[in-house]
Amino acid sequence: MALSRCGCKDECASAIKLRRLTESLLPASFLDSFLNVMQPGDIPPLHFPEVRDVLPELLQLGLDSNHANLLDKEFTSTVQQIDEYLLRSYQDDAPKFRSVKGLQTSRSAFIEALQSQSLAVRSQTIQRLQNTLLSHVQSLRRTELAPIIPQPSTPSTSEIY
Repeated sequence: MALSRCGCKDECASAIKLRRLTESLLPASFLDSFLNVMQPGDIPPLHFPEVRDVLPELLQLGLDSNHANLLDKEFTSTVQQIDEYLLRSYQDDAPKFRSVKGLQTSRSAFIEALQSQSLAVRSQTIQRLQNTLLSHVQSLRRTELAPIIPQPSTPSTSEIY
């Protein structure tokens, strides 16, 4: 699954807006207190939560285990690609605020907003991916079962007259 770099610029703009809002609402020392253990140039790591396993749902929809395992592996691979892209993007964008002098809160607020934004983008993307996968499987199952279920016959026009 390819992700465009364009969406990331929008996410950075959102992160900057969130940073400005944070600075206006919170005292300057608030975010710094969380970063006291880090060196000024350090960027906190970005951790992603585990993704719910889709294999049980695929099996529940009636897929045989071979097809379900294949789709599960493809789904897992796609999630890994999403994670790699977001981590790369985060590591590219987070250091951009290192050059701000005397405003550690500004930098830490930006990084925190960037982390939150990355997690939100990941969550939404994976949710869409899961929904699309399960929806397609359901559609395929319905079309496979359609010929098996007898359709009620409608009388032809010649039978009516």
